[in-house]
Amino acid sequence: MQHEPVLRTLSQTFRFPGVDADAVAHVLAEAPLIGERGIFGNRTTKSTATDGDTRFVEGFEPVPIPLLRFDVSLRRQRADGDVRVVVEFSQPDRARPYLSGQFVWLIGNSDDRTAAVLQEEINTPVALGIVDRPLHGHRFSLRRWLFFAGGHQRLMKDVQANIGRLLE
Repeated sequence: MQHEPVLRTLSQTFRFPGVDADAVAHVLAEAPLIGERGIFGNRTTKSTATDGDTRFVEGFEPVPIPLLRFDVSLRRQRADGDVRVVVEFSQPDRARPYLSGQFVWLIGNSDDRTAAVLQEEINTPVALGIVDRPLHGHRFSLRRWLFFAGGHQRLMKDVQANIGRLLE
């Protein structure tokens, strides 16, 4: 008897005061992905590429540990006037990925229109209504647990700061 895996969830909000959603969407579409003036900062990668509304990072290392390597794609979509980005993690070099699937970044304006808001939704009902495959992996994984326990939140704080600098 096989059971459906329990999906860990994560929802976090990032505000960018003084700019609108289009400015954040522009940075995500046009700014370098990697490097000192990049969205993800100085991180080890094999390559980056852009093809239309999809951007790719091959061999992304969020921390300098080779076992923590992902291919990442960011696919931009317009929905109900807002922008959403479907982010996909894969580990094509691993027979049994410990983290693979999709989540979303929803980019809109705050209710009072004084800030852009990037809402990250991982395995939440909102995300599951958009993605094709939830973010998960095979069996129990300490690495996946660390991702949800704090590693990804720290990376996203860096991403927020980098986007903020690019918006200045």
